[in-house]
Amino acid sequence: MAKSKRNTNTNQQKKAERRSGALACLRALQEIEKIAEEAPQNDETFNDYVTQTTLPRRALTNAAGAASPCVIGFLDALSDYIMFVNNTGTPNFAKWKPSAAMSEKELAKHTAEFQRMYEQSDAV
Repeated sequence: MAKSKRNTNTNQQKKAERRSGALACLRALQEIEKIAEEAPQNDETFNDYVTQTTLPRRALTNAAGAASPCVIGFLDALSDYIMFVNNTGTPNFAKWKPSAAMSEKELAKHTAEFQRMYEQSDAV
């Protein structure tokens, strides 16, 4: 009898923790939506781009609480996806890769390309 009651308490605790996690995620998604709404639309600079990738990641990882590096990477990639969908639409997964999943060499190339793109648009 005591074992059954203990299992029930454990199951209730797990359900409460999952619900708490879901509510934290909902708050983070609302924060990400606000970040996207407040993002510059036309005169975006490279620094704006960097901020628009950093703030949503921070919102998700902070909402998740203590997490392993693997989970943080998962959340960073999810954040990249959410922001891409908000800004552009669904990515072509044959070509698109979240920056969180890039190697250091790929990320350096990606960052340089974006910086060059922003510098060229500023020159126009």
